[in-house]
Amino acid sequence: MYIGIDGCKAGWFVVSLDDKDEFKIDIFSNIHALWDTYSCSSSILIDIPIGLPGGNITNRKCDLGARKILGPKKGSCVFPAPCRPAVYANDYRKANNLNRKIIGKGLSYQVWNIIPKIRETDKLVTDNSNAHKVIRESHPEICFWSMAGKVMTYSKKTAGGIRERLKILKSVYS
Repeated sequence: MYIGIDGCKAGWFVVSLDDKDEFKIDIFSNIHALWDTYSCSSSILIDIPIGLPGGNITNRKCDLGARKILGPKKGSCVFPAPCRPAVYANDYRKANNLNRKIIGKGLSYQVWNIIPKIRETDKLVTDNSNAHKVIRESHPEICFWSMAGKVMTYSKKTAGGIRERLKILKSVYS
């Protein structure tokens, strides 16, 4: 079984694909309930940073590579991952200061708003060796680039972008 995960207001949005090529959609309030359900999966891809920067690492190679692939117009959708101490800070100001001190970059409000999801994922993959082996970070725009062989033309938030991505999914999974 293969799993794709993204954060949503209700918790975690999950699409699973079983060995019979049947899709299932589900929502979980927390990542531990999700893991309890899908821990036997072959691969779990999640749109959340894993392997947070710190120490001598201020830029993750995966982020730099993704931005390079997507180019100057689309590369900005790959935001810089926060350092671990910032992820565990109690408020934005403290998190922002820690991030600046440790990796030399401020923390955007966009990143701050998903810190609870990053923290939840970080706890799971650092505390559970099996989860660490199965759960992998993934970025949707890199997945679409890989399937299409090119960067998407339209933003995912536009009608054209939705059509473009659905067309690619249909061509791959029909």
